[in-house]
Amino acid sequence: MKFTRERIILLIIFISILSIVIFFTFNKEKQIAFVINVIDGDTIEIETGEKVRLLGINAPENGDKYYEKAKEELKYLVLNKYVLLEKIKDNKDKYGRLLRIIFLNNTNVNKEMIKNGLALPYILNSNFKYTFDFENAFKDCIKENIGLCEKSENPCKNCIKILKINAIEKNSLNDEYVEIKNLCNFSCNISKWKIHDSAWNTFIFNHSLESNSSLILYTGYGYNTKNIFYWNSGFPIWNNNYDIVYLRDEKGKLVDYFIIK
Repeated sequence: MKFTRERIILLIIFISILSIVIFFTFNKEKQIAFVINVIDGDTIEIETGEKVRLLGINAPENGDKYYEKAKEELKYLVLNKYVLLEKIKDNKDKYGRLLRIIFLNNTNVNKEMIKNGLALPYILNSNFKYTFDFENAFKDCIKENIGLCEKSENPCKNCIKILKINAIEKNSLNDEYVEIKNLCNFSCNISKWKIHDSAWNTFIFNHSLESNSSLILYTGYGYNTKNIFYWNSGFPIWNNNYDIVYLRDEKGKLVDYFIIK
């Protein structure tokens, strides 16, 4: 049989399509899906009716700042498009949603949401495949000073620091604590400032921190004093294996952060 140029091209196309079909038939960790709906900044719906939660990120909830922007950005990236879903370990979350990394062509959409300041890294273990990528995306976001990474303009922004974190609760929740210090040579009013983890568990301060003084925030129960505070949480806040501690001013802008590894 004589192979014409057209037949060779058709043969190459056929082999390519067949290779793709075989790859996704036997590779259960990856699948192609069509996105029919974007529910929020970290959840989509595919043509099978299944909900997909973007793994490794956490976007703002309804009513929070940047919720609508995050949802619109994810729509722009994936709505009415074919995407590649990558399973890492756990198949579903407790709500029955598929847990996946989403790729559009060669773009990691989960990473892109972090980089654009519309989601935070939500990594539960430092061995997570994309820990390094997501952490760098977060640092790029800070450099760009956008979205959830927008830096505080408060006069105390450069001298209020997260000094220390103890994330391991050995005997009680109060073994967990975070220490914050005012390195300024003046007092700082940190009323309405917030500290939160990657899951958006949040504590709000109502306090002034004097020059060169520090405060300690314990996770468990207790009575607040001048520089000792208690979260009064019934469960651990900081993830031992990987977490990011965020300190934000009264406008929700970033003052400092601390990565627990």
